[in-house]
Amino acid sequence: MSTEDDVRALLHAVAGDAPGGSPDVPALVVRRHRARRRARVGAGVLAAAALLAVPLVDPGPQPPGPTRTVDGRTLDVLAGPTRGGLAGDAGLVQQLAALPWAGADVQDVTRTVAFAGDIGPQRTALVVARVDGRTLGAWFTGPAGASPGELRQSGDPAPLDASEPVLRLDTDPSPDTLVVLAAPGDQVSVSQRLEVTAAGEPVRRQAPLVTTDGAATSTLPDASAYGVSARVQVIRDGTTVYRGTPLRQPLPAEIPLPAQDPPARPGQPAAPGALVQTVLADLVRTTGYTPDDLTLQTLWSGSLPGPAGPVPTAVLAARFPSGATAVVAGWAAADPGRPADRATYCTFAVLPAGTDPADHPLAMRCDVSDPSGTTVSSLLLGPPGATRVEVRDAAGDVTATHDLDSGVSTAPAEGSERTARFLDAAGQVLADVPLSPYYGNGTFAQTRPR
Repeated sequence: MSTEDDVRALLHAVAGDAPGGSPDVPALVVRRHRARRRARVGAGVLAAAALLAVPLVDPGPQPPGPTRTVDGRTLDVLAGPTRGGLAGDAGLVQQLAALPWAGADVQDVTRTVAFAGDIGPQRTALVVARVDGRTLGAWFTGPAGASPGELRQSGDPAPLDASEPVLRLDTDPSPDTLVVLAAPGDQVSVSQRLEVTAAGEPVRRQAPLVTTDGAATSTLPDASAYGVSARVQVIRDGTTVYRGTPLRQPLPAEIPLPAQDPPARPGQPAAPGALVQTVLADLVRTTGYTPDDLTLQTLWSGSLPGPAGPVPTAVLAARFPSGATAVVAGWAAADPGRPADRATYCTFAVLPAGTDPADHPLAMRCDVSDPSGTTVSSLLLGPPGATRVEVRDAAGDVTATHDLDSGVSTAPAEGSERTARFLDAAGQVLADVPLSPYYGNGTFAQTRPR
Protein backbone atom coordinates (compact mmCIF):
# COMPACT_ATOMS: atom_id res chain seq x y z
CA MET A 1 0.00 0.00 0.00
CA SER A 2 1.40 3.40 -0.93
CA THR A 3 1.88 6.26 1.51
CA GLU A 4 -0.99 8.06 -0.22
CA ASP A 5 -3.24 5.06 0.37
CA ASP A 6 -2.12 4.87 3.98
CA VAL A 7 -2.97 8.52 4.55
CA ARG A 8 -6.32 8.17 2.87
CA ALA A 9 -6.89 5.00 4.85
CA LEU A 10 -6.42 6.99 8.03
CA LEU A 11 -8.92 9.64 7.36
CA HIS A 12 -12.46 8.39 7.30
CA ALA A 13 -14.30 6.89 10.17
CA VAL A 14 -17.39 8.86 11.05
CA ALA A 15 -18.97 9.21 7.61
CA GLY A 16 -19.71 5.51 7.32
CA ASP A 17 -18.18 2.37 6.07
CA ALA A 18 -19.85 1.70 2.74
CA PRO A 19 -17.99 1.88 -0.55
CA GLY A 20 -18.14 5.07 -2.53
CA GLY A 21 -16.36 8.20 -3.62
CA SER A 22 -12.98 8.81 -5.14
CA PRO A 23 -10.02 11.04 -4.33
CA ASP A 24 -10.31 14.66 -5.41
CA VAL A 25 -7.66 16.15 -7.63
CA PRO A 26 -5.92 19.16 -6.10
CA ALA A 27 -7.51 21.78 -8.34
CA LEU A 28 -11.00 20.75 -7.25
CA VAL A 29 -10.44 19.91 -3.61
CA VAL A 30 -11.83 23.09 -2.05
CA ARG A 31 -15.16 23.37 -3.81
CA ARG A 32 -15.82 19.66 -3.82
CA HIS A 33 -15.13 19.40 -0.12
CA ARG A 34 -17.39 22.37 0.52
CA ALA A 35 -20.23 20.67 -1.31
CA ARG A 36 -19.69 17.40 0.52
CA ARG A 37 -19.49 19.15 3.86
CA ARG A 38 -22.73 21.06 3.26
CA ALA A 39 -24.43 17.80 2.32
CA ARG A 40 -23.26 16.22 5.54
CA VAL A 41 -24.32 19.16 7.66
CA GLY A 42 -27.70 19.11 5.95
CA ALA A 43 -27.98 15.45 6.84
CA GLY A 44 -27.35 16.27 10.48
CA VAL A 45 -23.77 15.07 10.85
CA LEU A 46 -22.14 16.85 13.75
CA ALA A 47 -19.52 19.10 12.24
CA ALA A 48 -17.23 18.76 15.21
CA ALA A 49 -16.50 15.26 13.97
CA ALA A 50 -14.87 16.85 10.95
CA LEU A 51 -12.29 18.80 12.81
CA LEU A 52 -9.73 16.06 13.20
CA ALA A 53 -7.85 16.73 9.99
CA VAL A 54 -5.06 14.34 10.87
CA PRO A 55 -3.96 11.09 9.25
CA LEU A 56 -5.73 9.01 11.81
CA VAL A 57 -8.98 7.65 10.58
CA ASP A 58 -9.78 5.06 8.03
CA PRO A 59 -11.69 6.04 4.91
CA GLY A 60 -13.88 3.04 5.13
CA PRO A 61 -14.00 1.19 1.86
CA GLN A 62 -12.31 2.73 -1.14
CA PRO A 63 -13.94 3.01 -4.58
CA PRO A 64 -14.81 -0.47 -5.86
CA GLY A 65 -12.61 -1.95 -8.52
CA PRO A 66 -13.92 -3.64 -11.66
CA THR A 67 -17.03 -5.66 -10.82
CA ARG A 68 -16.70 -9.29 -11.74
CA THR A 69 -19.59 -10.78 -13.68
CA VAL A 70 -20.71 -14.39 -14.00
CA ASP A 71 -22.52 -15.27 -17.21
CA GLY A 72 -23.18 -11.58 -17.76
CA ARG A 73 -24.61 -11.09 -14.27
CA THR A 74 -23.17 -8.99 -11.46
CA LEU A 75 -21.09 -11.02 -9.05
CA ASP A 76 -23.01 -12.31 -6.00
CA VAL A 77 -20.63 -13.09 -3.15
CA LEU A 78 -23.41 -14.88 -1.23
CA ALA A 79 -24.38 -17.26 -4.02
CA GLY A 80 -23.13 -20.81 -4.24
CA PRO A 81 -22.66 -23.51 -1.62
CA THR A 82 -22.21 -22.89 2.09
CA ARG A 83 -18.72 -21.83 3.16
CA GLY A 84 -16.94 -22.16 6.48
CA GLY A 85 -15.62 -24.98 8.60
CA LEU A 86 -19.07 -26.51 9.13
CA ALA A 87 -20.13 -26.39 5.47
CA GLY A 88 -19.62 -30.14 5.08
CA ASP A 89 -22.21 -31.02 7.76
CA ALA A 90 -25.31 -31.19 5.56
CA GLY A 91 -27.66 -31.93 8.46
CA LEU A 92 -26.43 -28.96 10.49
CA VAL A 93 -26.66 -26.65 7.47
CA GLN A 94 -30.25 -27.78 6.87
CA GLN A 95 -31.17 -27.05 10.49
CA LEU A 96 -29.55 -23.61 10.29
CA ALA A 97 -31.58 -22.73 7.19
CA ALA A 98 -34.76 -23.65 9.08
CA LEU A 99 -34.08 -21.47 12.14
CA PRO A 100 -36.91 -19.02 12.84
CA TRP A 101 -36.20 -15.34 12.16
CA ALA A 102 -37.21 -12.46 14.36
CA GLY A 103 -37.84 -9.14 12.66
CA ALA A 104 -38.68 -10.45 9.18
CA ASP A 105 -41.33 -12.74 7.72
CA VAL A 106 -39.48 -15.37 5.71
CA GLN A 107 -41.71 -18.35 6.44
CA ASP A 108 -42.45 -19.00 2.79
CA VAL A 109 -39.09 -17.87 1.45
CA THR A 110 -36.27 -20.22 0.55
CA ARG A 111 -33.33 -19.65 2.83
CA THR A 112 -29.74 -20.67 2.29
CA VAL A 113 -26.74 -20.74 4.59
CA ALA A 114 -23.93 -18.58 3.24
CA PHE A 115 -21.51 -19.31 6.08
CA ALA A 116 -21.25 -21.63 9.07
CA GLY A 117 -18.16 -22.13 11.18
CA ASP A 118 -16.43 -21.93 14.54
CA ILE A 119 -14.14 -18.92 14.97
CA GLY A 120 -12.15 -19.06 18.17
CA PRO A 121 -14.66 -19.16 21.04
CA GLN A 122 -17.74 -18.60 18.87
CA ARG A 123 -19.92 -20.45 16.39
CA THR A 124 -21.26 -18.12 13.66
CA ALA A 125 -23.73 -18.65 10.83
CA LEU A 126 -25.12 -16.33 8.15
CA VAL A 127 -28.52 -17.34 6.77
CA VAL A 128 -29.70 -15.55 3.63
CA ALA A 129 -33.16 -15.01 2.13
CA ARG A 130 -34.06 -13.43 -1.20
CA VAL A 131 -37.16 -11.27 -0.69
CA ASP A 132 -38.72 -9.04 -3.37
CA GLY A 133 -35.43 -8.65 -5.21
CA ARG A 134 -33.51 -7.91 -2.02
CA THR A 135 -31.03 -10.03 -0.15
CA LEU A 136 -31.68 -10.23 3.60
CA GLY A 137 -29.19 -11.74 6.00
CA ALA A 138 -29.59 -12.95 9.57
CA TRP A 139 -26.57 -13.79 11.71
CA PHE A 140 -26.79 -16.48 14.37
CA THR A 141 -24.13 -16.91 17.06
CA GLY A 142 -23.36 -19.01 20.10
CA PRO A 143 -20.50 -20.80 21.81
CA ALA A 144 -18.19 -22.88 19.63
CA GLY A 145 -19.67 -26.34 19.24
CA ALA A 146 -23.26 -25.20 19.93
CA SER A 147 -26.13 -26.95 18.20
CA PRO A 148 -28.35 -24.94 15.83
CA GLY A 149 -31.04 -24.75 18.51
CA GLU A 150 -28.55 -23.17 20.93
CA LEU A 151 -27.67 -20.34 18.55
CA ARG A 152 -29.30 -16.96 18.96
CA GLN A 153 -30.14 -14.41 16.28
CA SER A 154 -27.79 -11.45 16.49
CA GLY A 155 -29.80 -8.33 15.61
CA ASP A 156 -32.62 -7.94 13.11
CA PRO A 157 -32.22 -9.26 9.58
CA ALA A 158 -30.59 -6.61 7.42
CA PRO A 159 -30.28 -5.96 3.67
CA LEU A 160 -26.95 -7.10 2.23
CA ASP A 161 -25.21 -5.86 -0.92
CA ALA A 162 -24.06 -9.14 -2.36
CA SER A 163 -22.04 -7.38 -5.08
CA GLU A 164 -19.55 -6.28 -2.39
CA PRO A 165 -17.68 -8.22 0.31
CA VAL A 166 -19.84 -8.94 3.37
CA LEU A 167 -18.11 -8.50 6.74
CA ARG A 168 -19.00 -9.11 10.35
CA LEU A 169 -16.94 -8.29 13.43
CA ASP A 170 -18.46 -9.57 16.65
CA THR A 171 -17.14 -7.88 19.78
CA ASP A 172 -19.19 -9.93 22.27
CA PRO A 173 -16.78 -12.86 22.61
CA SER A 174 -13.17 -12.46 23.65
CA PRO A 175 -11.22 -12.26 21.44
CA ASP A 176 -13.36 -10.55 18.79
CA THR A 177 -14.34 -12.72 15.82
CA LEU A 178 -14.18 -11.67 12.16
CA VAL A 179 -15.91 -13.14 9.09
CA VAL A 180 -15.25 -11.88 5.55
CA LEU A 181 -17.27 -13.27 2.64
CA ALA A 182 -15.75 -12.22 -0.67
CA ALA A 183 -15.66 -13.78 -4.14
CA PRO A 184 -13.77 -17.00 -4.86
CA GLY A 185 -10.20 -16.08 -5.72
CA ASP A 186 -10.25 -12.81 -3.74
CA GLN A 187 -7.35 -12.15 -1.39
CA VAL A 188 -8.31 -11.01 2.12
CA SER A 189 -5.98 -9.39 4.65
CA VAL A 190 -6.39 -7.59 7.96
CA SER A 191 -4.45 -4.82 9.70
CA GLN A 192 -4.66 -4.75 13.47
CA ARG A 193 -3.94 -1.04 13.90
CA LEU A 194 -2.42 2.06 12.40
CA GLU A 195 1.08 3.18 13.29
CA VAL A 196 2.59 6.60 12.67
CA THR A 197 6.35 6.35 12.26
CA ALA A 198 8.93 8.81 13.52
CA ALA A 199 9.17 10.11 9.95
CA GLY A 200 5.50 11.07 10.13
CA GLU A 201 4.34 8.33 7.78
CA PRO A 202 1.16 6.36 8.50
CA VAL A 203 1.71 2.63 8.18
CA ARG A 204 -0.70 -0.28 8.21
CA ARG A 205 0.77 -3.75 8.16
CA GLN A 206 -1.66 -6.04 6.33
CA ALA A 207 -1.56 -9.71 7.35
CA PRO A 208 -3.06 -12.12 4.77
CA LEU A 209 -5.84 -14.41 5.98
CA VAL A 210 -6.35 -17.96 4.80
CA THR A 211 -9.16 -17.65 2.27
CA THR A 212 -11.21 -20.61 1.06
CA ASP A 213 -13.67 -19.99 -1.78
CA GLY A 214 -13.58 -16.30 -0.86
CA ALA A 215 -14.35 -16.83 2.83
CA ALA A 216 -11.89 -15.81 5.53
CA THR A 217 -12.11 -15.78 9.32
CA SER A 218 -9.92 -14.53 12.13
CA THR A 219 -9.88 -13.59 15.77
CA LEU A 220 -8.79 -10.05 16.65
CA PRO A 221 -7.77 -8.36 19.89
CA ASP A 222 -10.74 -6.97 21.75
CA ALA A 223 -11.89 -3.58 20.48
CA SER A 224 -11.14 -0.74 22.85
CA ALA A 225 -13.79 1.37 24.51
CA TYR A 226 -13.09 3.99 21.84
CA GLY A 227 -13.72 1.97 18.71
CA VAL A 228 -12.22 -0.55 16.30
CA SER A 229 -8.73 0.07 14.93
CA ALA A 230 -8.62 -3.05 12.72
CA ARG A 231 -9.06 -2.65 8.96
CA VAL A 232 -9.84 -5.25 6.30
CA GLN A 233 -8.63 -5.23 2.70
CA VAL A 234 -9.97 -7.31 -0.18
CA ILE A 235 -8.06 -7.54 -3.47
CA ARG A 236 -9.70 -8.93 -6.60
CA ASP A 237 -7.70 -9.51 -9.78
CA GLY A 238 -5.00 -7.16 -8.49
CA THR A 239 -7.44 -4.35 -7.62
CA THR A 240 -8.49 -3.32 -4.13
CA VAL A 241 -12.28 -3.63 -4.00
CA TYR A 242 -12.68 -3.06 -0.27
CA ARG A 243 -10.62 -1.37 2.40
CA GLY A 244 -12.23 -0.33 5.63
CA THR A 245 -13.38 -1.00 9.13
CA PRO A 246 -15.29 -4.23 9.71
CA LEU A 247 -17.53 -2.53 12.26
CA ARG A 248 -19.16 0.85 12.71
CA GLN A 249 -18.99 1.45 16.41
CA PRO A 250 -19.95 4.67 18.19
CA LEU A 251 -17.53 6.27 20.59
CA PRO A 252 -18.21 7.36 24.16
CA ALA A 253 -19.63 10.84 24.55
CA GLU A 254 -16.37 11.97 26.14
CA ILE A 255 -12.84 10.68 26.30
CA PRO A 256 -10.63 11.46 29.29
CA LEU A 257 -8.19 14.15 28.25
CA PRO A 258 -4.49 13.74 28.97
CA ALA A 259 -2.48 16.59 30.38
CA GLN A 260 -1.77 19.25 27.77
CA ASP A 261 1.43 21.19 27.29
CA PRO A 262 1.05 24.95 27.81
CA PRO A 263 -0.09 26.87 24.70
CA ALA A 264 2.80 27.54 22.33
CA ARG A 265 2.12 31.28 22.15
CA PRO A 266 2.06 33.18 25.47
CA GLY A 267 -1.32 34.62 26.29
CA GLN A 268 -3.21 32.37 23.85
CA PRO A 269 -6.19 30.42 25.19
CA ALA A 270 -6.20 26.66 24.90
CA ALA A 271 -8.02 24.95 22.03
CA PRO A 272 -11.79 24.51 22.54
CA GLY A 273 -12.69 21.34 24.39
CA ALA A 274 -14.87 20.11 21.49
CA LEU A 275 -11.90 20.17 19.13
CA VAL A 276 -9.65 18.40 21.62
CA GLN A 277 -12.27 15.71 22.22
CA THR A 278 -12.74 15.15 18.50
CA VAL A 279 -9.02 14.95 17.75
CA LEU A 280 -8.44 12.55 20.59
CA ALA A 281 -11.46 10.39 19.79
CA ASP A 282 -10.50 9.77 16.18
CA LEU A 283 -6.85 9.27 17.09
CA VAL A 284 -7.44 6.54 19.63
CA ARG A 285 -10.22 4.90 17.65
CA THR A 286 -8.13 4.38 14.56
CA THR A 287 -4.63 3.90 15.89
CA GLY A 288 -5.42 1.80 18.94
CA TYR A 289 -3.45 4.18 21.13
CA THR A 290 -4.94 5.27 24.44
CA PRO A 291 -5.48 8.92 25.41
CA ASP A 292 -2.50 8.66 27.75
CA ASP A 293 -0.27 7.69 24.81
CA LEU A 294 -0.70 11.12 23.21
CA THR A 295 0.60 14.57 24.08
CA LEU A 296 -1.49 17.59 23.11
CA GLN A 297 -0.59 21.27 22.73
CA THR A 298 -2.46 24.33 21.50
CA LEU A 299 -0.39 26.11 18.84
CA TRP A 300 -2.84 28.97 18.28
CA SER A 301 -6.40 29.91 19.16
CA GLY A 302 -8.34 32.82 17.67
CA SER A 303 -10.78 33.37 14.79
CA LEU A 304 -10.97 33.38 11.00
CA PRO A 305 -13.12 35.65 8.81
CA GLY A 306 -16.39 33.92 7.90
CA PRO A 307 -19.21 35.02 5.59
CA ALA A 308 -21.08 36.83 8.36
CA GLY A 309 -18.27 37.56 10.79
CA PRO A 310 -15.38 35.92 12.62
CA VAL A 311 -15.56 32.21 13.43
CA PRO A 312 -13.43 30.82 16.29
CA THR A 313 -10.63 28.51 15.18
CA ALA A 314 -7.80 26.69 16.92
CA VAL A 315 -4.65 24.86 15.86
CA LEU A 316 -3.78 21.75 17.86
CA ALA A 317 -0.69 19.53 17.84
CA ALA A 318 -1.03 15.88 18.83
CA ARG A 319 2.23 13.99 19.34
CA PHE A 320 2.35 10.22 18.79
CA PRO A 321 4.50 7.78 20.79
CA SER A 322 6.94 7.73 17.84
CA GLY A 323 7.54 11.47 18.30
CA ALA A 324 5.78 12.47 15.06
CA THR A 325 3.19 15.21 15.44
CA ALA A 326 -0.12 15.79 13.68
CA VAL A 327 -1.02 19.48 13.35
CA VAL A 328 -4.74 20.08 12.89
CA ALA A 329 -7.02 23.10 12.84
CA GLY A 330 -10.76 23.60 13.05
CA TRP A 331 -13.74 24.42 15.19
CA ALA A 332 -17.50 23.91 15.25
CA ALA A 333 -20.42 25.37 17.17
CA ALA A 334 -23.28 22.92 17.64
CA ASP A 335 -25.61 21.64 20.30
CA PRO A 336 -25.33 17.91 20.99
CA GLY A 337 -27.08 15.95 18.28
CA ARG A 338 -27.51 18.94 15.98
CA PRO A 339 -25.51 20.07 12.95
CA ALA A 340 -23.03 22.87 13.45
CA ASP A 341 -24.20 26.36 12.54
CA ARG A 342 -20.61 27.61 12.26
CA ALA A 343 -17.58 25.52 11.47
CA THR A 344 -14.00 25.64 10.17
CA TYR A 345 -12.23 22.88 8.20
CA CYS A 346 -8.53 23.21 7.42
CA THR A 347 -5.68 21.48 5.65
CA PHE A 348 -3.33 19.66 7.99
CA ALA A 349 0.18 18.29 8.23
CA VAL A 350 2.19 15.60 9.99
CA LEU A 351 5.64 16.63 11.24
CA PRO A 352 8.47 14.13 11.80
CA ALA A 353 9.90 13.42 15.22
CA GLY A 354 12.34 16.03 16.42
CA THR A 355 10.30 18.92 14.98
CA ASP A 356 8.99 21.42 17.50
CA PRO A 357 5.53 22.38 16.16
CA ALA A 358 5.59 25.55 18.26
CA ASP A 359 8.49 26.89 16.17
CA HIS A 360 7.70 25.22 12.87
CA PRO A 361 6.15 27.50 10.20
CA LEU A 362 2.73 26.35 9.04
CA ALA A 363 0.49 27.30 6.13
CA MET A 364 -3.10 26.08 6.13
CA ARG A 365 -6.13 26.80 4.00
CA CYS A 366 -9.49 26.72 5.75
CA ASP A 367 -13.13 26.63 4.70
CA VAL A 368 -15.11 28.81 7.13
CA SER A 369 -18.87 28.30 7.10
CA ASP A 370 -21.97 29.76 8.68
CA PRO A 371 -25.65 29.65 7.66
CA SER A 372 -25.04 32.30 4.99
CA GLY A 373 -22.34 30.43 3.10
CA THR A 374 -18.63 29.55 3.03
CA THR A 375 -15.46 31.57 2.62
CA VAL A 376 -11.84 30.48 2.24
CA SER A 377 -9.16 31.83 4.58
CA SER A 378 -5.43 31.34 5.01
CA LEU A 379 -4.12 30.44 8.43
CA LEU A 380 -0.39 31.18 8.43
CA LEU A 381 1.80 30.66 11.50
CA GLY A 382 5.31 32.02 11.10
CA PRO A 383 8.55 30.99 12.78
CA PRO A 384 10.04 33.13 15.57
CA GLY A 385 10.97 36.58 14.26
CA ALA A 386 8.60 36.55 11.28
CA THR A 387 6.69 39.80 10.69
CA ARG A 388 5.40 39.39 7.11
CA VAL A 389 4.34 36.60 4.77
CA GLU A 390 4.11 36.30 0.98
CA VAL A 391 1.55 33.85 -0.37
CA ARG A 392 2.39 32.22 -3.70
CA ASP A 393 0.45 30.13 -6.21
CA ALA A 394 1.55 26.96 -8.04
CA ALA A 395 3.52 29.04 -10.55
CA GLY A 396 5.46 30.76 -7.77
CA ASP A 397 3.76 34.13 -8.30
CA VAL A 398 2.96 36.24 -5.24
CA THR A 399 -0.82 36.42 -4.85
CA ALA A 400 -0.93 38.29 -1.54
CA THR A 401 1.28 39.81 1.15
CA HIS A 402 0.18 40.03 4.79
CA ASP A 403 1.62 41.50 7.95
CA LEU A 404 1.73 39.06 10.85
CA ASP A 405 0.08 39.75 14.19
CA SER A 406 2.17 38.02 16.84
CA GLY A 407 3.50 35.79 14.07
CA VAL A 408 0.06 34.87 12.65
CA SER A 409 -1.99 35.87 9.60
CA THR A 410 -5.69 34.98 9.20
CA ALA A 411 -6.44 36.74 5.91
CA PRO A 412 -9.12 35.79 3.38
CA ALA A 413 -7.85 33.56 0.56
CA GLU A 414 -8.80 32.64 -3.00
CA GLY A 415 -7.95 28.94 -2.99
CA SER A 416 -4.93 29.16 -5.32
CA GLU A 417 -2.38 29.29 -2.50
CA ARG A 418 0.38 26.70 -2.60
CA THR A 419 3.32 28.10 -0.58
CA ALA A 420 4.05 30.76 2.03
CA ARG A 421 7.31 32.70 2.43
CA PHE A 422 7.90 34.16 5.89
CA LEU A 423 10.10 37.27 6.23
CA ASP A 424 11.56 39.17 9.15
CA ALA A 425 11.42 42.94 9.69
CA ALA A 426 14.51 43.43 7.52
CA GLY A 427 12.97 41.50 4.63
CA GLN A 428 15.16 38.44 5.10
CA VAL A 429 13.57 35.12 4.21
CA LEU A 430 13.10 32.94 7.29
CA ALA A 431 11.19 30.03 5.77
CA ASP A 432 9.43 28.81 2.63
CA VAL A 433 6.75 26.26 3.41
CA PRO A 434 4.14 24.49 1.27
CA LEU A 435 0.49 24.50 2.12
CA SER A 436 -0.23 21.69 4.58
CA PRO A 437 -0.55 18.77 2.21
CA TYR A 438 -3.76 17.02 3.25
CA TYR A 439 -7.37 18.10 3.29
CA GLY A 440 -10.34 16.44 5.01
CA ASN A 441 -13.84 16.80 3.63
CA GLY A 442 -15.70 16.79 6.89
CA THR A 443 -14.92 13.31 8.07
CA PHE A 444 -11.69 12.79 6.22
CA ALA A 445 -13.12 10.68 3.43
CA GLN A 446 -11.27 10.68 0.11
CA THR A 447 -8.37 12.72 1.45
CA ARG A 448 -5.50 13.04 -0.98
CA PRO A 449 -2.07 14.66 -0.88
CA ARG A 450 -1.76 17.77 -2.98
